[in-house]
Amino acid sequence: MSEGSEVTLDSVKERTGGRSARVRQSVLDAARAELLEGGYGSMSHASVARRAGVDRATVYRRWPSKARLAMDSLVGLADNSVAFPDRGPVESDLREMATSVAKLLETPSISHLFQALIAAQAEDPSLREVGAGFWKERLEIGAHIVTAAVDRGEIDPVEDPAHVLEVMISPLYFRALISCQEIDQAFIDDSVDRAVAMLAFPG
Repeated sequence: MSEGSEVTLDSVKERTGGRSARVRQSVLDAARAELLEGGYGSMSHASVARRAGVDRATVYRRWPSKARLAMDSLVGLADNSVAFPDRGPVESDLREMATSVAKLLETPSISHLFQALIAAQAEDPSLREVGAGFWKERLEIGAHIVTAAVDRGEIDPVEDPAHVLEVMISPLYFRALISCQEIDQAFIDDSVDRAVAMLAFPG
């Protein structure tokens, strides 16, 4: 595969189990460490490969783009830390997701990683494009909470389920990464209430 070939998140995730999974995890852990220590500008395929203890060609083959490598390191954390329940009722599911997002953002290393990537987007257009894809994907996954509630007959159909999630989590990220204020339970509850207010309940 050439360096210019696109490797998507899904294609990387297909290689699960055994040595392949261990290599992938070590590379993503190394990428996060590089971002936290020196920022996006100083991170490179070579530095990540050295830290992970793998050949540089292995990193290039799976992540031809530095932007994709940086963003995938963040995706791995989100996949393991953010809850997307669909048990119902919808308000309870949304509250569980919002609480898990807040807990993730309360971790200093995680918030620093987000801030490093946000700052890097100003200088790397490719990172902005990858970042847009990252958020689109996360919102579509979270939108399942809303569509599952529709399927249960709990709420009326929603024109843009992903926007409901966007309204809920945007204040959490703003408070954690921009205004740098504490996210307390009252703030989480208010964010959930704003999302629930967008939903229409039958009867």
